[in-house]
Amino acid sequence: MNFDQYYSIALQNETIDVNSNLRQWTYQYCNEFGFFQTPNPVYPLRSAEIDLAFWEPYCKRIFGADFADAHTDETNNYYHGLAITGKNIYFANSSEDPWQTAGMAHF
Repeated sequence: MNFDQYYSIALQNETIDVNSNLRQWTYQYCNEFGFFQTPNPVYPLRSAEIDLAFWEPYCKRIFGADFADAHTDETNNYYHGLAITGKNIYFANSSEDPWQTAGMAHF
């Protein structure tokens, strides 16, 4: 496992690398989605230190002090939130996927 995918110093590197999309993905969840994985209070799989208060300084360490809060309203307006207008879209959200709650689900 490469821990650089979470290490804020490594994610500051702006060098283009076709084998790594970690900085871009981090930018998306910091800036557009605002979907920060926090520990489950009953059965935590990650440190209690990674709460909501952790994420804003983390994103600012990577993208600079001027980095603002996630623009979730703009993202939802652009993509129509839960009323997606696209057709023939397949959402492959697995029950083991930690990002499953950020995706579309049909119950």
